[in-house]
Amino acid sequence: MAIRNFFRPGIFDERATQLMTEAFEAALCIAKIEDRLSSDAEVIARHVVLLFEKGEDDPARIARKAASKLELRVIGGLSPASPPQP
Repeated sequence: MAIRNFFRPGIFDERATQLMTEAFEAALCIAKIEDRLSSDAEVIARHVVLLFEKGEDDPARIARKAASKLELRVIGGLSPASPPQP
């Protein structure tokens, strides 16, 4: 799935979209996510867009931050792949 699927058309220009695409692809690599349709990829995409909206524009920094959000989610036991605890 492309990062463009996570924001409305016309909100970001082509340069911004390219920067977010770079950040998204890098974050997927950092988090070792191959399935771009997974809920984990969606979490990363949403964080990439959110960070960009907040003014961050460095793809490497966005990628690290987005991937770390996913790591915190998994460490906290909130990953969709984790079975519910009794």
